[in-house]
Amino acid sequence: MEHRKCYLAINLAVLLVSFAVLALAYDGRSLLALRPQASLVFFVTACAVFGLKLVRLYLVFVNTGLRFRTHALQFFKTLLVSLVLPFKLGDVFRVYCYGTHIGNFLRSFMAVLLDRFVDTLALVCIFLALVAFRSAALPWLLYVLGAFLLVVMLCYAAFPSLYAYWSEYLLRSRATMQRLRYLRFLQQTNVLYQEFRSVVQGRLLLLFLLSMLAWTAELFCIARFFGEDVAAYLLAAAGLAGDRVQQQFVLFGILLVLAVMLLGYVLRWGRRNMKS
Repeated sequence: MEHRKCYLAINLAVLLVSFAVLALAYDGRSLLALRPQASLVFFVTACAVFGLKLVRLYLVFVNTGLRFRTHALQFFKTLLVSLVLPFKLGDVFRVYCYGTHIGNFLRSFMAVLLDRFVDTLALVCIFLALVAFRSAALPWLLYVLGAFLLVVMLCYAAFPSLYAYWSEYLLRSRATMQRLRYLRFLQQTNVLYQEFRSVVQGRLLLLFLLSMLAWTAELFCIARFFGEDVAAYLLAAAGLAGDRVQQQFVLFGILLVLAVMLLGYVLRWGRRNMKS
């Protein structure tokens, strides 16, 4: 019961901070300037992008026993935070929420890391294609994203040898409670690594294609219908710059997510009343 109260309190605090940032950093009046045609474009794009990301993240968590209904609620709730807070701080909240529901925070972290890795890989590929097509200089954001991909790939490649070395070292060392804790942690990490590896080998291509479709839909909408520079838009999305169209898309997305969540709660309440 206390754990549930703590979970709800943290959720409430994070959502309140997010809405405070939204009120201070975003101009809600910018939505009033949208023409009906632009609103329709935003609606179709947001539905496509959020839908693809919803399916992609579920494929990452599919082996955890998480029900799709629970996943959808956590996805849209954490999406609200991710849309508002800069530097992908919403992913920390996502790790916490999913970790609470599956009962394993390390597993949740690995799943969110994989989701973020695939999303970044797709974005880098699109960036490189744009640079090659336009013969432009590489934006500095691409170097940051590339460094993140490199770190994840190096960790993935180095883990088996590190696990083998430290497992053998701890097994040969003097038996202590601390050594047993380290061994248990290594074994749990290795189990997660094997799950991570199975997802990479079996679903990575599908996850990558879903990410490519999501980014293509969003960036095509921004470039084709609003004439925005893609690099400037992505900087704004990362929280490093102010961009009117990016703010409009975020605000529109938040309204859409709130509407979906409200509809979900209404349907859930209706089903409970019918059963009672």
